[in-house]
Amino acid sequence: MRFDLVLKNANILTGDPARPRAHAMAVHNGRIVALAQASGEELSGVVERDAGGSTVVPGFHDAHCHTAWYGLSLVELRLDEPEVTSVEVVYDRVAQRARSTPKGQWIIGSGHHPRRMGGATPTLAMLDEVAPEHPVWLIASSGHASVVNSSALSMLDLSQLPERAQPGRDSTGRFTGLLEEEAHALVLTQARPYTTDQITAAVGRAHQQYLSEGITSVQEAGIGSGLVGRSAAEAQAYQQAREQGLLRVRTTLMPAGEVLHRLDLPDSGTPSSSLDLGMRTGFGDEWLRIGPVKLFTDGSVLGRTAALKAGYPEGVHESARIQQDQQWLRTRMIEAHCAGWQLAVHAQGDSAIDFVLDCFEEALAIQPRRDHRHRIEHCSIATVEALERIAELGVVPSPQGRFVGLVGDGMLDLLSAEQLPNVYRAKSFLDRGITLPGSSDRPCSDGRPMRGIHDMVNRRTDSGASFNPQEAVSVEEAIRAYTWGSAYATFQEGSLGTLERGKLADFVVLDDDPTVIAPERLEDVEVLATAVGGVFGFDPTDRFGGPRESDNRC
Repeated sequence: MRFDLVLKNANILTGDPARPRAHAMAVHNGRIVALAQASGEELSGVVERDAGGSTVVPGFHDAHCHTAWYGLSLVELRLDEPEVTSVEVVYDRVAQRARSTPKGQWIIGSGHHPRRMGGATPTLAMLDEVAPEHPVWLIASSGHASVVNSSALSMLDLSQLPERAQPGRDSTGRFTGLLEEEAHALVLTQARPYTTDQITAAVGRAHQQYLSEGITSVQEAGIGSGLVGRSAAEAQAYQQAREQGLLRVRTTLMPAGEVLHRLDLPDSGTPSSSLDLGMRTGFGDEWLRIGPVKLFTDGSVLGRTAALKAGYPEGVHESARIQQDQQWLRTRMIEAHCAGWQLAVHAQGDSAIDFVLDCFEEALAIQPRRDHRHRIEHCSIATVEALERIAELGVVPSPQGRFVGLVGDGMLDLLSAEQLPNVYRAKSFLDRGITLPGSSDRPCSDGRPMRGIHDMVNRRTDSGASFNPQEAVSVEEAIRAYTWGSAYATFQEGSLGTLERGKLADFVVLDDDPTVIAPERLEDVEVLATAVGGVFGFDPTDRFGGPRESDNRC
């Protein structure tokens, strides 16, 4: 048999523990049909390409990112770039954008981080000065706080907010422009919804970048409503992206918990919440599918809005609590579980993690399900007791390896000696048999998988400080997290995550072998080409010249 594509003379890291390496791979109809492992074993194809000894790994899979948000940010004000080292740079960029934006239209930016700006943050007064005729909304890198000017603030109905969530004020009582959690989310009611066409284009932009980094699958962590949703019709935008050939990376969508509603079905036996027509986790196909329902408990650790048992060393922040009504959260988790949903619940603080585990345990007691794979997104500060419960309940944590480098310095400054050992665990999960996915929370961090893998292995902050080195994992374990682990987290390990016969031919060609180079060089490994279903979506030098997306659009 002659296959569609044969990749020869390759250093293939299959990810399959039984057959970890191969030197050639054959693809037919989008799937792997043969691997050559023994010397002298040959494969023949319609298209044959010599990899020149390059390393090939399974396609990277980001288990938690915000694709639409990221794609939109690429044409909005970029404040996450290395050049943004002071608030003055932020003000200059806002002023420049104001000069080219019609009066009254929104100026939206994202990605600024106080630590990179000497501890300073933009203020309402200065934003008023540089953009007096535009509403301005600047979203912090955490995604849980933002700064607005007076024009934007005037559009908000502050009566909707509880006292603890009111916008920040200075010592004289004047608004600073700082919005956190519920107040931050309130801006979305004015700045969104984006049109379906805008989100469709954003998905296309994001996917183009993903392919250049070796990403072949993503999980969109919240659509439709809530803190991270961009439109009530986001699923329609993804479907439109597919129809227009812009959906170039396999995508799992997490509907926000707010869009589920009670379904009183005669055969359910217990109250359940779901989408209309009973759609739930798993609906869709290999390119676009519905994943877990996304819910939020607390905020972010560095934003001082995470729910911590011991609070913060300098005192408990007013917003350091479970953000939503706990009874609503508990009911929504239980009813979604009873409707067959997988749950993915944001919890950063140790108190929030315990609350989520309590809810999972209660839901499983009401309606047992052996393979639920309920998830805790971020799972940032996990105590030893929480680790044991996660393992016992079969829960999947979804931490972000890149956070070690990106915010590790801030954690070292902020948290106590008793809290720090519990932060951003990795090896502790694996040691207990807990599946570890790989993810970025992009655009809250650099989404390049090789950068995330670098931080998972080296466990150093961006300043070079050691950060919980006892949680370091091996290169092989980090790659497995970003491939098989992420596939497992969304019930796709049967078709994704390793290069095995019968699985989808999603793979990445690298310029070096991550398993043999010095760990300090991992972030420098470059992606030469990326293929999804055996079709090259990224091959900038036309080195492989195999089947192209234009020949086989999804």
